[in-house]
Amino acid sequence: AMIKRRQLLELLTAVSGAATASIVLGACSENRVDKSSFTGSALTSEQLETLRHICLQTIPATTTPGAAEVNCHQFIDRQLTAVFSEVDQQQSAMLLDKIRSAGKRHGGDVFERLSPDKQLSLLENIEALSSPFRDDDLKVFKLLKGLIVFGFYTSMPGATQELTYLAMPDGFKGSVPLSKVGSAYSSKAYY
Repeated sequence: AMIKRRQLLELLTAVSGAATASIVLGACSENRVDKSSFTGSALTSEQLETLRHICLQTIPATTTPGAAEVNCHQFIDRQLTAVFSEVDQQQSAMLLDKIRSAGKRHGGDVFERLSPDKQLSLLENIEALSSPFRDDDLKVFKLLKGLIVFGFYTSMPGATQELTYLAMPDGFKGSVPLSKVGSAYSSKAYY
């Protein structure tokens, strides 16, 4: 049977949404953070600055603000603290420290002071598992990238300027004669 275009689009939307949700939600460890222990910050100012530059590389500004301009790095810090386990927080902080110091080997300075080309090259090394990065680093990096995308597209500019946003896609039609829409949904088929 041929799949219709509308069904294909619905299927692709469901799959891409599930993939993003699994990265963001599935990466949480089994041990949830106790909300009463919320301290407000999982990352140091240096780690936040490194993360801000990763945001600049992941979703750069174009005619609309990028991930760094909508403060995705601060969103991620709050998410790590409020939602993720202490292990996830520590792994994220350690990876950011590793990226920051790997910049010295990659271009002679800490990550945030490298040129954008060298920053991108260093981040590609994580994906390629080039030294000094390992499998565990790639897992944490994917978590951070998923949070960057999640944070950006749930921000006001991301949701309204980058995506096509309509609060009510077809508008509201309150008085439609039943003869125009046919039978309404009910559970009568189950009796």
